[in-house]
Amino acid sequence: MAARPILAHLKMIEKEWKRPDLHRDLKVLIVQKAFDFLEVAEGESIGWSILVSAVADENPEVVTTLLTAEPVYNKYVLVAN
Repeated sequence: MAARPILAHLKMIEKEWKRPDLHRDLKVLIVQKAFDFLEVAEGESIGWSILVSAVADENPEVVTTLLTAEPVYNKYVLVAN
């Protein structure tokens, strides 16, 4: 599902992500794939939702996964006001 996501697959993954008893290792995997979701038009908002909520996760392993992200230059640009 995560390799070639369509909207229905992304929604299933998002639903699992929101499950309170989701195992830490699955959370880590979903966070890793969330970066790929940003590249899919239908998955961008779901990807960001997962990444934003991962920052506040109680498991340090999940939060640490965010630090492993590879930057993609010229893809996303932060604009200062």
